[in-house]
Parts: sequence; C-alpha cells; structure tokens
Amino acid sequence: MEFIFQFFQGLAAASSFPLKDVVVLLTVALLILGIRELSSSRMKKIDKRLIYFGGAVLIILILIVIHFLPETSENLKVSFRKGAIGAITTYTYQGETIITVSGTGEAAGSSRSDALYIFTDGLGNNVSPYHIPSSSPNNFSLCIDSQPIDNFMKTPLPLYNSSHTYTFTIDAPGGPLTFGVCDGDAGDNMGSFTINVEHCQYLCDLRL
Repeated sequence: MEFIFQFFQGLAAASSFPLKDVVVLLTVALLILGIRELSSSRMKKIDKRLIYFGGAVLIILILIVIHFLPETSENLKVSFRKGAIGAITTYTYQGETIITVSGTGEAAGSSRSDALYIFTDGLGNNVSPYHIPSSSPNNFSLCIDSQPIDNFMKTPLPLYNSSHTYTFTIDAPGGPLTFGVCDGDAGDNMGSFTINVEHCQYLCDLRL
C-alpha cells in the first residue's frame, strides 16, 4: 500500500490541492473514463464482469486511502497551568474535526480531572465521575477558544473512561483552534493534556 500513498501524495504536491481532494477528483475521473469505455463499441467483446470487478477493487483501494489519510493532523501539549489558552494549532480547522485527548491534572482545587470528568475529591479519594455542565463559568473541562468542549461537540459526550482517553468529533468554527482547561484561576493547577487534532473531510463518521 505504500506506493499508493506515495502516488497520491505526489499528485497532491504537484497540484497544490489537498491530498483528499486529489483522491476524490481522481476517483471521479476514473469512473467517468470507465463508463465511457464500457459504452464504446470496442469494449463489447470484453467480459464486462471483469471490468466491473476491477472498478470495484479500484474504488475500494481509493476509499482505503481516503479513510486512513487525514487531510490535516497535529499534536499538542496543553498545560493546566495556562488556563483556557494552553496551546494554539498551527493549521486552521472548519467543520468536522476529530479530537483525541488524554491526560489528567488538578484544576478544580485538589480534585483530579481529565478532559471531561472530575473523578476524585479534594483529598484524592475516588468519586463517581461527573461532568460539570457548560453553563458553569468554570467547568474544569477541556476548552476550545475559551469555551467548554460541550459547545462544539457533534457526537454525544463520551462515557467516563478510566484510561482518561477520549475521541470525539467537533464542529470546528474555522481558523486556528486554541485549547486549554476551563478554569479562570489556573495558577495553582497541575497536569496536562495531550491532544491530537485531525480534520476529517470524508468518511468522518465511519472512522468513529
């Protein structure tokens, strides 16, 4: 499969179009050419079942490339101590964007929390994990552009995960994204998030 990836990456570099746009345009062009050939007189003697099978295999290969190659992706480290403005993406994001976040820290006093849930009390004792609604001024969750993550989610809030790793889709507003923790008094915080941001223009729902 490596040569297929390199082939499409080369086309994208030569055309200055995003990689996935190149893949989709090439798919459409090949399908149109295939239909034209099938309808021409010189193709009537060829077993059309082989043509259809070959076309199906080609489409599957192209969809695999689309599925596994993000258009834009980057990793960020976000310190709890920086509050709502922890790290800013290099790329711009608009529309469906996949976020994978991990890590824990202390934002709500001495209570430990991850990107979505508080799971201990101030003494470090485990409690039933809970998520503070976004209507609260400080909900101590992951922030995007100084707003709680709830305001951007396209998928339901993930259930609590003891590994503290969550993957979900947001509706990015456009432009660079600023990640942080929703805490107006972050000077005494500790901990960090590791975040992967991946723009997903095609087959985004299938990836989840």
